[in-house]
Amino acid sequence: MNPMSPRRKTFKCFSRVILILFSQAAGILAGLSAPVVAGQESSSRNAAVFRVRSDYLPGDVLEPWEGGPAYYGAWTNGPSTDTNFFPMAVWLQSPENASTAATYKNSGINTHVGLWEGPTESQLSAIAALNTTTLCDQNATGLHSVHSDVIKAWMHQDEPDNAQGGTQDPVPVAEIVDRYGRMKANDPTRPVYLNFGQGVACDAWYGRGNRTNHPEDYAAYSEAADILSFDVYPMNVFPLPESSAPWFRAFNNAVAQNPWYVAAGVDRLRNWTDSKKPVWVWIECTNINGEPDYALTPAIVKAEVWMAIIHGARGIGYFCHQFSPSFIEAGLLANAAMRDGVSAVNAQIASLAPVLNTQSVSNGVIVASGNPAILVDAMVKRSDGYTYVFAVSMRPGSTTAVFALRDFTGTCTIEVIGENRDLTAVDGVFQDDFPGYGVHLYRASNPRSSGVKGRERPRGFGLHPNFPNPFNGRTRIPFSLSGQTSETRVLLRIFDVLGRERGTLVDEEKSGGYYSVEWDPDSYGVAGGVFICVLETGDAVDLRKLVYIP
Repeated sequence: MNPMSPRRKTFKCFSRVILILFSQAAGILAGLSAPVVAGQESSSRNAAVFRVRSDYLPGDVLEPWEGGPAYYGAWTNGPSTDTNFFPMAVWLQSPENASTAATYKNSGINTHVGLWEGPTESQLSAIAALNTTTLCDQNATGLHSVHSDVIKAWMHQDEPDNAQGGTQDPVPVAEIVDRYGRMKANDPTRPVYLNFGQGVACDAWYGRGNRTNHPEDYAAYSEAADILSFDVYPMNVFPLPESSAPWFRAFNNAVAQNPWYVAAGVDRLRNWTDSKKPVWVWIECTNINGEPDYALTPAIVKAEVWMAIIHGARGIGYFCHQFSPSFIEAGLLANAAMRDGVSAVNAQIASLAPVLNTQSVSNGVIVASGNPAILVDAMVKRSDGYTYVFAVSMRPGSTTAVFALRDFTGTCTIEVIGENRDLTAVDGVFQDDFPGYGVHLYRASNPRSSGVKGRERPRGFGLHPNFPNPFNGRTRIPFSLSGQTSETRVLLRIFDVLGRERGTLVDEEKSGGYYSVEWDPDSYGVAGGVFICVLETGDAVDLRKLVYIP
């Protein structure tokens, strides 16, 4: 390969201009005072006290979170607080089938969520023998079993946000809140778990009946649980013809074959809970209904898992059933390629658990995709003297992504974890090729200035995902200031990759609340490309990438 082909020259220039923009953003961040310092004691909603390692760089701003594994320390019989443990679960798989259960454990599964018509004593005994754990319904057996130590949380009924029992009405919020209170009264030593349906990821999910297009319900439901999750299976959803009912098409034609709805659901559920509760995600891994156009591959499953984690998921579960053309409870294990692919993903997650269980750095990297239609999302972690960047391509089709690490100077080696190759970064800038839905995990030694305490972005403050993105025409940019206790000056500006301001959308005093503003690039004389939206107040900054395709 010619190392200085026209394509490579383009990206060398692009890398330099990305640094210009990054320097401007880093300068803003460096001048901020921090309301919460990572490493000091802090209390979650459930009074769990946690500490964050001091592996950060000067100027690091940390993503709000629930506290990582230490969150579960609020319950004497809750999930593990060990930083080497990351929840990896299966849904309604029989632990009494010894061979199947052992295969799941060997594939990295450490949690059984849901026990059919249980928990029964035999189910709990089987889980104890496996040395795994369960989240299950609360009943007399579970409360008094000699093996009750394997129960780490009590479950609500599944998907109460969906229409119930042939009606068009979900379970009322008040009823879920009442059940939560009763479960906590019976056993305050364990958290309560609640799983939602596909309405978390897409407002148009028709399964919600009369509450379709009412996302405001979820914040209220979430008050009735300590661990939250949702499911959405985009590769098992298919487009519908115009002859189909409009309400049916609205969901299918939006979600069909679009795995990034997994990430969208994580973002939304974390926003609704102000990042104060762990969010788990259920991932598809079978041809659920035996569809002839089924196109889910192990690579796409891997992408969905990492989309979820990169967007803040704190647990991963797999929906393993196949219902058609014949019912297979352990459908995942019936497909050798998928089983091996999931096992490899789980092994990678397990090896990185101590890293994943640290608080993410929100301003550690800027990523720009050479193809504006293909977003590449990334998460930054710092642990044991290393910086980790976990990245995933959010769309089909190939692209080359340029990464700009803040505060890295000179030349350094970037290890591509699990791929037996290295890259070279110059002044923190490196690039890599991504296939459609590709995943790359990177590690680099920290600059010598590491080992300081980072500061946490105020809870309730930040930019939410703009919609649509990428966009043609206009896009709406929502943001929250719920951490503000008094009016303060708010700036929301758009910059291009050269660091030039391309529009000031907000410049005024605002009090706490949820806001949104529309950006029309044409009105600012802006051509297509990648842009950075910057939200600033007196004590915090948040950045988000926008992609405009005219």
